[in-house]
Amino acid sequence: MEMVVGWGSIVFSWLVISQYYGPDSASEALSGLWVSLGMILGILIFVSGVFLAEKWSGFSSESDPLSHEEEMLVRTILNRRLGGDLGGD
Repeated sequence: MEMVVGWGSIVFSWLVISQYYGPDSASEALSGLWVSLGMILGILIFVSGVFLAEKWSGFSSESDPLSHEEEMLVRTILNRRLGGDLGGD
């Protein structure tokens, strides 16, 4: 829903700009206040949408510690790949 509001604001700003400027003054239209406000509003709504999607995703930022079996497997793999003593049990 946030994206729809953001893109709607951008479209509305372009409609307002197109009524005030002629087709030959595109550079003036690009620097217009409505375009800038529409772009800023669209970016803010996009960022808030990404933030909310990340917040509601349900993934935690930390994982559980390795079990003893997982730790031994990692040590074995590293020992085979890198060689040498890794200071294990």
